[in-house]
Formats: sequence, structure tokens, C-alpha cells
Amino acid sequence: MQNFMLIVSGGLGVFACFAHAWLGERFILRPLYAEGASTILKNPRTRDLVRAVWHIPSAAWGILGALLIYASMTSATAPLLSYAAAGVFLVSGLANFAALRRVHIGAVVLISAAALAFAGLYA
Repeated sequence: MQNFMLIVSGGLGVFACFAHAWLGERFILRPLYAEGASTILKNPRTRDLVRAVWHIPSAAWGILGALLIYASMTSATAPLLSYAAAGVFLVSGLANFAALRRVHIGAVVLISAAALAFAGLYA
């Protein structure tokens, strides 16, 4: 039987992955790398490092989200996966909130994904 809460949690994780990667490239990284924006970012290795560090959380959210969806669709019982996904989503959402010191859509999406992943264990 498919677990709807895990599917929605996974979908939110995948959504957060693509939104963070695409919007980050468009509105954060491109302006940072613009001509004359920063002398530190003129070094290609530094630019590559900043880009990699930006996209690592996106990859983690997307992979965990896809695994939650796969586990739910194949009726696999993976409580450790659900706990891990809930933990990563929750810590990421709280860190987003703490860093920005205000409510941000990313924090809402990730904390919701965490709550659904945890609740899906008991559904």
C-alpha cells in the first residue's frame, strides 16, 4: 500500500531541490559572479567551490525525496530512511529560518516535508 504522506514529503523534497538549484543559480549565483561583483569570486576554483556548496543541499533533498517516493510506491518499509529524511529536511528548514531570521518559503516547504516524513511512519 502506498503511503500518501511519504509521497507528498518526497515530492516536497524534490520540489525544494529543483527550486533551490534553479532559483539559486538565477538570483544568487549569477549576480555574485557578475563582472565586478566580487574580487574573491574571480578565481574559477572559488566559483566552482561556491557553486558546489550551494547545490549540495539541493542534491540531498532531491535524493531523499526520490527515495521516499520510491520506498512508498514499492511498499518497502524503510523507517530509517523516513527518519533520516525527516531529520535532514527539519535541520535544513530550521537553518534556513535561523539564517534569514524570518519566515521563508524554503523553510516552510522543508519543515512541512519533515513533518510529513515523520508522520508517514505512523500512517
